Amino acid sequence: MGAFNDDLDEIFRGGDPARMADRLEEWQREFDQHLQGFDRLQQAAAGLRVTETAANGGIKVTVDVSGQVVDIVTTDELDSVDSTEIGPMILQCLKRAQSTLAEKFAETAKETMGDDPVRGNLVEQYQQRFPQAEPPKEKPKPPRQGDEDEMPTKVWTDE
Repeated sequence: MGAFNDDLDEIFRGGDPARMADRLEEWQREFDQHLQGFDRLQQAAAGLRVTETAANGGIKVTVDVSGQVVDIVTTDELDSVDSTEIGPMILQCLKRAQSTLAEKFAETAKETMGDDPVRGNLVEQYQQRFPQAEPPKEKPKPPRQGDEDEMPTKVWTDE
């Protein structure tokens, strides 16, 4: 941004009018290139969709380019999942889908905008909005029936 400010300073100080006109035309060309790249990115990214699954395909969550849920599908595979785990699984799928979306957006931006410096800012903003998803935390498995000797015993006292 320093060069831009320096050029503006020169314009206001009454620098060479022909040189300033050339510089303004150059800025206009650069601006038009950024705008064209952004338009290409917007068109290419409009159709981005990401689906993540959990519970062996029992849950499928799909997000669009804005990271909004556009579909949640459940199948019979979900029958083997405890009902208290379904909500957290859906949220984890959503976070993974959004994180993957940020990666796909970065790829699409590189393909459509190339080395345009504006691309880096757009990708960074997108990645901040949808950071890497943390891997799911594994809950300890409850003891199987018939394994009473493995179950901890709690003793309550009034002390």
